[in-house]
Amino acid sequence: MHRTAARFTNETRPSLAVGYSSLHDDRPTRPSDPLVTAPWIEYAAGDGAIVSTAEDLAAYVRMLLARGHGPIGPLLSDSSFALLIAHAARTSRESDDSSYYGYGIFSSRLDGHPTIGHRGGRLGYTSQIPAEPGERPGVVVLRNGPGDPGDTPKFARAIFDAARPGRPPPQLPAPDPPSPGRTPRPRP
Repeated sequence: MHRTAARFTNETRPSLAVGYSSLHDDRPTRPSDPLVTAPWIEYAAGDGAIVSTAEDLAAYVRMLLARGHGPIGPLLSDSSFALLIAHAARTSRESDDSSYYGYGIFSSRLDGHPTIGHRGGRLGYTSQIPAEPGERPGVVVLRNGPGDPGDTPKFARAIFDAARPGRPPPQLPAPDPPSPGRTPRPRP
């Protein structure tokens, strides 16, 4: 991970895509809300926020899929990897939810498959990196605007599954309806 930084600074800002946020910051975001350039702030708190690239995050996901091993050997011991994905805290109060947070990584089930990964975000940016060790490749979703990556990881997995012999291609998701005023514009 050679193009990743542990803080958002004015020096890292030129390497980022422009982040967008909803014009209205006093109410929940709706898909029809117009977007504006998100305010910029330097950020270096210890909560794990990083500036990264899809390529570097893909390397991180490969390490997760390999249970702590990198291309030239172990990066984490087996016991350290177990701590990373430990069920340290339940992320939902619902009794049937099997989603937990360990030491930096979420563990859950997606369509019946054990999944590990992380979601992140800050003003103008969101990301998601789910991986299913031993079953499918991981997915890196980067978004420079408000909202949830939604079903993008599930669709990426469906494409991977369809590449196997005899499997039909997945149905394309319905496009979002056009929203007037959804074109990003600079903040006044």
